[in-house]
Amino acid sequence: MGKLAELCGRIERLLRLRASPVAVAVLERGVEGARRADSLGVRALRLCQMLTLSAIHGWIVEADGDTMAYMCSYIMGLRDEL
Repeated sequence: MGKLAELCGRIERLLRLRASPVAVAVLERGVEGARRADSLGVRALRLCQMLTLSAIHGWIVEADGDTMAYMCSYIMGLRDEL
């Protein structure tokens, strides 16, 4: 095991993380293998739901202005008006 992997393992044990850290990116096109609202059986997802699904399950979750909840899509800059 490398020194960096050892250090990461030690940090995780000390912090007792329940979920993985999550990053958010705004992309112009989709990501292969990402889960969308329709594949999860819902019409739209809220940003907090997307973050939780990613953190707990390790999924890549993708949404656009139509599949993200209205206010969340405005906050993320996917809509111009409320």
